[in-house]
Amino acid sequence: MEEKVMQNCDEIPPKIKQPSGFLEKDFLPKEMGWDEWFCQATQFKNILYHSPNGFAIVSLEGKFISSNPALSQILGYSENELVGMSFDSITYPDDLEDDIRSRDQFLKSPASTFKRKKRYIHKDGHHLWVQIDVSLIRNKKGSPSYFAVQFQDITKHHELEKQLIHSQRMESIGSLAGGVAHDFNNILTVVLGYTTLLEKNATYPEKILQYSEIIKKTAERGSSLIKQLLTLARKVESDLKPSIVNDLLSEAVHIAASTFPKSIRVISDLPQDPILVQADHTQIHQVFLNLFLNAKDAMPNGGLLSIRLRMEDGEFISPERTQKTAVIEIIDSGTGIDRKTIRKIFDPFFTTKEPGKGTGLGLSIVYGILENHKGKIKVESELGSGTKFSLYFPALE
Repeated sequence: MEEKVMQNCDEIPPKIKQPSGFLEKDFLPKEMGWDEWFCQATQFKNILYHSPNGFAIVSLEGKFISSNPALSQILGYSENELVGMSFDSITYPDDLEDDIRSRDQFLKSPASTFKRKKRYIHKDGHHLWVQIDVSLIRNKKGSPSYFAVQFQDITKHHELEKQLIHSQRMESIGSLAGGVAHDFNNILTVVLGYTTLLEKNATYPEKILQYSEIIKKTAERGSSLIKQLLTLARKVESDLKPSIVNDLLSEAVHIAASTFPKSIRVISDLPQDPILVQADHTQIHQVFLNLFLNAKDAMPNGGLLSIRLRMEDGEFISPERTQKTAVIEIIDSGTGIDRKTIRKIFDPFFTTKEPGKGTGLGLSIVYGILENHKGKIKVESELGSGTKFSLYFPALE
C-alpha cells in the first residue's frame, strides 16, 4: 500500500471553507481532502498557540483539558500543570459561588456564549482580574461537549477603572458640599439653640428631657448624613451581593433631599415589598448620586425630581428571555437634552458643562457600573420637557 505523503503546511494554506462549522458538524474530514483539513487544523492550532490572549478547552465539569502558553503566562502554571486542574481550585473564593451559578445557568440556557469578569489566584498567590469569553461547543447531536474559553488579563484596566470611579465619586461629593454645609449649619443652630434653652431651664426636669430628645434626634440626623457620605467616599473593591434596592434608593433619596436647594422638591414612590438585586452598595449609590446631581444641574431655577421603583416581568435586559426586573425611573422637570447630545452622553469625557465644571465621566461610569451589574440604562428627553433615566436590574428570585 502506497504511503500517503502529508502536504507541506509551511506553505500558504488553502482557502478556509468554514472549518469551524464543518468540525462542529461531525469532527471528521469528509468534505475536504485530508491534507487540506490537516493544514487548516495546524493553522488554527498555531494561531491559538501564538495568541496573546489565553485560551483553553475546559470540560463541562470545569477541568482544563488543554491550554496555550499565553494562559500559562497569565496564571503562572505550565500547560502540563493546568491539565486536569479544576477552575474552582484557582478561582478567587469570593467569586466561586457566582462562577458555578453562571456555569449552571449557561448550560441550561439556549445561549452559546457568555462573558464575565472574575478573579483568579496566580500560582505565586496574588489575585488578578480576568475577562473570560466562554463558548459552549456541542456535538453533532446538539449535546454540550466542552467549553472553549478565552482569557484576557484586565488587572491593570480594572485598577484604572477603580481609580476613575473613586475620582468621580469624590467629584460628586464635592458637588454636594454646599448642601451638606447648609444642612449642618441648620443642625448646629438647633443644637446650640436648645443647649441655651437647657441652661435657662435647668430647674425644669420635664423641659430638660424634651430639649435633650430634640438635640439627640438632630445629632443623629447629622451622624446619619455623615455615614452615608463616608460610604460614598470609600475606595473599596467591587463586592456584589444580594441587596434590597428599596433601601439603597431610599438612602440616596435622603441625601438628595437633605443637600439639594429647597427650590428642588424631591419625591419618591418606593414599594413596601423588598426587591432583591445583586449589587455593590457603594457603586449603586454612585449611580443614583450621579443621576440625581445631573437632575439638580438641569434645574437651576428649581423644579421637581421624582424617583420611582417597581418590579416588572419583561425583556428589558435581554430580548432573548423574559425575567423579573427591578425598574427605577429618575425623572426631572429640567431643561431637557436634545437628540444629538443624547447619542453622546454615555461617551467618556463628553460633557455639556463649562470647562472646569465637570470631567465628563459621570454618565460613562454609570453605564459601566450598570454593565457590571448585568443591567441596562435608557434615557428619554426633549429640550424644555425634562429628562427620564430608566435603570433595569435583574431581580433575584
